[in-house]
Parts: sequence; structure tokens; C-alpha cells
Amino acid sequence: MLEPEVLQPQPERVGRCRVCGNRSLIPIGGLGSQYLSSMFPARLDYRDEVPRLPLDLVLCERTATGPTCGLVQLAHRLDLRIMYDLYPYSSSTNSSMPAILQDVAESGRSFGHLQKGDVVLDIGGNDGTLLSSFRDQGFHLVAVDPAQNIQPILDSGDYTHVRQFFSAKAYASATSRKARLVFSIAMFYHLADPMGFSMEVAECLADDGVWIIQMAYLPSMLRTNMYDNIVHEHCGYYATHQMAWIMERVGLEVFDVALNDVYGGSFRVFVKKRECGRYGVTARYQATLGREREAGIFDPGSYREFMARVAATRDSLRSFCRGARAEGKSMWAYGASTKGNTILQYCGLGKEDLVGAADANPFKMGKYMVGSDIPVLDEATMRAARPDYLLALPYSFVDAFVEREAALVARGTRFIVPLPEVRVVG
Repeated sequence: MLEPEVLQPQPERVGRCRVCGNRSLIPIGGLGSQYLSSMFPARLDYRDEVPRLPLDLVLCERTATGPTCGLVQLAHRLDLRIMYDLYPYSSSTNSSMPAILQDVAESGRSFGHLQKGDVVLDIGGNDGTLLSSFRDQGFHLVAVDPAQNIQPILDSGDYTHVRQFFSAKAYASATSRKARLVFSIAMFYHLADPMGFSMEVAECLADDGVWIIQMAYLPSMLRTNMYDNIVHEHCGYYATHQMAWIMERVGLEVFDVALNDVYGGSFRVFVKKRECGRYGVTARYQATLGREREAGIFDPGSYREFMARVAATRDSLRSFCRGARAEGKSMWAYGASTKGNTILQYCGLGKEDLVGAADANPFKMGKYMVGSDIPVLDEATMRAARPDYLLALPYSFVDAFVEREAALVARGTRFIVPLPEVRVVG
């Protein structure tokens, strides 16, 4: 089990926007108080030691009189740095993630500006899965990641793994050369100080370098009821407008953006130094800004409507699971994900509803889904049990899951997809 001090950060109400310092923060709802979703306790007495923490959201109010950014963000500040002593996620154990990261890598390679000896940097590089796409090609590969327990899968003399939180100083411990290509995948929304972080990246980026950032996309979150993206680690909830706002103030510039379906809806932002004329601002970037304004991302009413829809999906999932149990049907969770912990806690589902959670990550074996107390078991045990239903917690990958579990599906097992609305597939 994680040490108690890891699990007891003291919440502090934020008084200013994390990005622009605006004091006008509008409450827009939330998911109540939950246990930290990245916890996978080894004992069930964690409830005696660990508090639930608030998951409330506020909107930085856009004003006509000042330069405000309009960021949706957590209403409380939590120091979760010690969480990375025992980080529960590794990219290579997610069956769908290597292909996704390969696509990210190719989007960087497509600029055609890499030369032998160039540095490719992955901030929050986890186990090196993304950088493995560049191995043995004459590049210096650098991953900076604070997780102390994650073992790199990349074994190469060209690879340097720095076990620290990113900073220009941490990067300089690996190389004195500027990075020609920088990746920050599914980590920018963790930042308590996005402006300071971006300034540090600018210091490490080559004059003609490209920084590629990918994470969950706020308009997609609203459109698909993606409330499982609301977790304590995610300080901010971004659209292209906020990314552009930040970059303009640290000497950088967003020049392109691409949307994708990763994790229910993500966006990939392409950033360069402002003075670099090699890459022009694209039409799809300009069009995306327009669509975001039309989507009402600065309107508090958009978030009240979102929370009402979210509550409806909670009631629907709870009703389905309780009905299946009343009929004597067996149900497992498929994927013991951190976002899945958010879904289970918000919906009030537990070990009375689901037999176990099947997962492939050895770190989680023999532990429990926090808040729901569902045991995490290996996939072979689940397959031997032949459950009637599998609740797809990483639901955006359900098509791959159905294919992967074709033998079970052929025998009658069906997948439950919790969002955007509850449905059964397979």
C-alpha cells in the first residue's frame, strides 16, 4: 500500500487562475469528494487512514477589461508530487497505447527536420514507449519523468532516462544540446504552473524545433460527457484557446492543432518558437479556434448542462448494473484504470456489483480499485470465469477490447460502455 503521507495531501482552495492569475473564478460543478484515483491500495483498511478529496471545478471568467484565459480548472490545489514514488501506469502494459504513441511519434517525424545527432525529448516519457519509435536512428533520446518505480523498456546507448520532474536543469543533466523535437503526451493537464513549465520548455527547444502536446480536449469532454477526465491529477482542462494564450506569453506560438479520438477525445497541439518562420499557421488551427467559441467553452451555462448530463449517465449505469445483479448476471470491470476509479466512485458501484477488475499491469495485481474495493485480478482469471458482462472502464478502446476478447464474446459475454451514454456492445 502507498504510504499514508502519499494519500493525505491537504486541499487548498485556489484564489487565482493557475494560468493568468484572474481572481474571478466561477464554480461550475464537480464530482463531489473522492479518493485519489491513482491509488490502488493493497489493504482495505485504507479507509481508516485516507480522506476523500474534493473534485470541484471552477471557470476562469473571461472579461473584456483584462487579459484572462478562461481555463476550466480544479477548485483546489493538491501537492501530489510524492504520488510518483509508486506511479501506477506504464504505457507498454496498455495494449492500445503503443500504436497511439507510434502515431504521435510519426506526427513529429513528418516535419522532416530531424538529423543524426539531434535530441528528441519526451517529457513525462513514462517507460520510453514513445521514444522507442526513434531508437537506433542516430538520435539522442531523452525521457524526463518523475516516476521512481517505472522501468524503461528501451535499452539503448542512445537513450537517457532522467527520473526527475521536468525543468531546464533536469534536461541539461542529460545533454547540452537543444531539443529538435519535444513531446508532452497526457501530462500538460497535470501542471500546477503551466506558464513556468512552458518557459522551461522554451529554454530547451531548438530555434527551429517543434513541441508536440497531446491531452484530453475540453470541447470533446463536454460533447461526450467525459467526466472520468476529472481527476485530482488533472489541474486544468484545456482547449486550443488556452494553449495559444500560454504560448504567446512565453515566446512560443501554436501553429497547428489536430483532433483525435484518443481517450474519448484529445487534441494534438504543435508549437514552435515565435521567431521561427519555418512553419506557418494552418487553416485548421484558425478553424478550431472558431469552433471552440461556438461550443461555448467560456459560458458557465455549458458546464451546468454538462454536469446535468453526467448525472443522468451515472443514474443510467447504476440502474443497469443493479438490474443485472438482480437477474443473477455476473459482471467484471475490464481495465483497472485510474479514470475507472473515478467512474466507479461517482456512480457508487462496488464489489457488490462487480466480481473483479481484470488488468494486465503487474503493479496492480492483488490490489483494489480505490473507493469501490473491487479486487484487481489477472485477465486469465476473468476469462476462466466467463462473465456475462464486462464494464469497459477505458471505454474509448472498447472496439479493440471486443476484438481482443473475441472468444468470450462468442460465448455470450457483452461489454458495457458507460459513456457518452450507457450501451451494450459485443
